[in-house]
Amino acid sequence: MSTNSNIEWTHHTFNGWWGCTKVHAGCKNCYAEATDARWGGDHWGNGPRRMILGEWGKPAQWNKAAKDAGEIHRVFCSSMCDVFEDYQGPVVDQQGKRVEFTGTDTLGVRAGQFDYENGKVFWSIDALRERVFRIIESTPNLHWLLLTKRPENITRMVPSHWLVKWPENVMTGTSPCDQPTAEVCIPDLLRVPGRHFLSCEPLIGAVDLLRIPNTSPPMPGCPNGAPSRRIDWVIVGGESGRGARPFHIKWARSLVAQCKGAAVPVFIKQLGARPIGYCPCKQDDGDPHQGCPTCGGDGDVALELRDHKGGDMSEWPEDLRVREFAP
Repeated sequence: MSTNSNIEWTHHTFNGWWGCTKVHAGCKNCYAEATDARWGGDHWGNGPRRMILGEWGKPAQWNKAAKDAGEIHRVFCSSMCDVFEDYQGPVVDQQGKRVEFTGTDTLGVRAGQFDYENGKVFWSIDALRERVFRIIESTPNLHWLLLTKRPENITRMVPSHWLVKWPENVMTGTSPCDQPTAEVCIPDLLRVPGRHFLSCEPLIGAVDLLRIPNTSPPMPGCPNGAPSRRIDWVIVGGESGRGARPFHIKWARSLVAQCKGAAVPVFIKQLGARPIGYCPCKQDDGDPHQGCPTCGGDGDVALELRDHKGGDMSEWPEDLRVREFAP
């Protein structure tokens, strides 16, 4: 599926800048921070954010290719930062120097979004975020997936006209990793217009979506004032890499069942580096054998997989080989 991305559920990944701040338990072993560190970066926490100069022309190329093919291509924005992070620090280049804006066309970005110092104009995250929105509006053959751990910031950061008519090529998402994060993030996401998705990755605990109320306001035309906003797609995955936390197969099975019951597409990305399944001594509808030498009587046992990320579907339980896409 992916053509310019290593992520299976998207065609392309767009990263206009690198850097972020950790906000909840799912961020503990952040792969983006580790990737940044391998490249000698220090763009997490209070560090500067690094603008990736070569990225900004790619969406126009992807849009043309999709249009020529008569297709709509998905773009994940962004894997190395959070578009909705409220960051006010400097934006630097690969050499650590502030990135000056020297063009005559602000690309639709409002002048007040830039940083000014000693008569010079510098890029800020506010200006870069605005530039992302302008690019989205100019690429109708790209379906933009805006994933954030800060859904509470979305409505105050997107262009005001989006709140009047939400772009058809934009789906917003958030990343709950367990029940506590789900109960905080999902209600905030459902207050945003348009379509919504969840990336439950890394999943480090069970998530019961039925326990989370739809707190979005009633929309015009809804019968009896019923809220019209819902989750339209769910992605599930276990953690990989150094320090990966366990991923219990029963958590994934529960989410698949919940999605099937609500007619919501679900995509199992990977089982992670530490998948935990049922011991052979335990049946799904029975109790584990006390004193079992394999599981010690608790019914759980680590699954030994050849793929170090648990991404080979042929090694998975058959009922988890589910990769559906939002229409």
